[in-house]
Amino acid sequence: MRARQGGIFGDEASAPAAQLNSPAGLAFDARGNLFIADSGYHRVRMISIDGMMHTVAGTGTADFAGDGGPALDAALNTPAGLASDATETSGLLTPATIAFENSPR
Repeated sequence: MRARQGGIFGDEASAPAAQLNSPAGLAFDARGNLFIADSGYHRVRMISIDGMMHTVAGTGTADFAGDGGPALDAALNTPAGLASDATETSGLLTPATIAFENSPR
């Protein structure tokens, strides 16, 4: 994987065209999707098994808000690491299957 610098470009496009800002952690789910803690943009992004980039959590605002709501509406503050349950087969990340470092969640 090659990621370019600066900008939150590349969502819903081919991962090689995506731009990350200080990626700080990686985790694979049971389906083979790669999740990235994009700490500089305060988001969690995913490269799906078809090679497409998606934002799956975070508004891009550095904060600690949004617990209990949709992941895309949550404000994360510099996510620094990810951990997933390799046995999870739903393809979805839930609070039970992923933990964010550098967050009081």
